[in-house]
Amino acid sequence: MQIEVMSVLKVKTKALRGKTRSGRRLSGRQLASILQRMDTAETPHERKRLRREFMRGFYGDGRADRHA
Repeated sequence: MQIEVMSVLKVKTKALRGKTRSGRRLSGRQLASILQRMDTAETPHERKRLRREFMRGFYGDGRADRHA
């Protein structure tokens, strides 16, 4: 019984990996691009907006606000 439960959990976590409630996570290249733009940002407001975009892409749309 325990083996069946573990295999079902593995399948579910594989299906959910990288998925969020309302979207997907960004790739490493996309995240690196956001970080480069953050380095060259001129205003604090622009840096904050890019940081939110990075966090949303890293954690997924649903969890971004909890970690910002």
